[in-house]
Amino acid sequence: MKAEEKYKGSLKLAVIGDALGWMTEFEKSKDSLNKKFETDYITSFHDWEKRVGGRFFGFTDKVKSGSYSVNTQLLLSVARSIIPEGLVNQQYFAKKELPNWLLYSRGAERTIKNAAKRLSEVKSAKWYDNFFTFRVGKNTINYRECGANGAAMRILPIALANFGDSNKIKKEIFKNSIITHGHPRAILGAMLYGYAINTILSTDPNNFNCKDFLTKLGKDFHQTFSIGFLDNNLELENWECEWNKKSKVPFRMLFESILNETQNYLRDVYKSMTKNVRDFDVLTKLGCYKYETKSLGLIYLSAQK
Repeated sequence: MKAEEKYKGSLKLAVIGDALGWMTEFEKSKDSLNKKFETDYITSFHDWEKRVGGRFFGFTDKVKSGSYSVNTQLLLSVARSIIPEGLVNQQYFAKKELPNWLLYSRGAERTIKNAAKRLSEVKSAKWYDNFFTFRVGKNTINYRECGANGAAMRILPIALANFGDSNKIKKEIFKNSIITHGHPRAILGAMLYGYAINTILSTDPNNFNCKDFLTKLGKDFHQTFSIGFLDNNLELENWECEWNKKSKVPFRMLFESILNETQNYLRDVYKSMTKNVRDFDVLTKLGCYKYETKSLGLIYLSAQK
């Protein structure tokens, strides 16, 4: 299969997966699926409805069959931000794409909405200093705590544009991720997804083996996802300095702990595959169905397996 065909196929399947997954994102059981779609397993597109906007300003969004969500919207925004050299114009993405996206967003998480809102309202804000807070009920959420999947879901174009250059992919994904998410779980989840895309693009689909992939990934894991590039970029140095100012744990120390956490996740997946454990049981153990953890960047990546 030619690289161009893989590129087109990956983009098309990403959109299809988004359109199918969005329909079932908040369904909790086969009974709820049957009630809503008259089926207990989604294999095709359906018209459906979604209540949005909160208690006082809410409305029913009538979603047409095959419609896609924020996942695809921001994937396309990243694609429009890539310049010929494969680099992402991060400032353009932060100050043009994200604020404009607020006008047509669908299915967005709070983190990205609040990140985009600050970039829109604070004219002096740069892509590397988007430190924000927002309220969820009585709780205040800090940018440094934002570890959801909103970064991972949009980085496919970066991996495609820089196929074969794993270090460049890693760095560009890191830079794009921190525009909206400050926790290493979101950032590393996006970087790991980029690594997987780059690896699979160079692999014959007929010869791909999940166990071999995990074995290769596990070798020199910490080195593969090292972030030494923070030392050679003034913008990233400024970002790290600001991140550390109001955190009890320095960013790199926290990142290292998340590397260890992720490596243990991967070991669990590998062991489960060697023992032929059901996918459902593996995903349950990883927290893919748990309300508190199912939307984390690393859990999102695990669910793609």
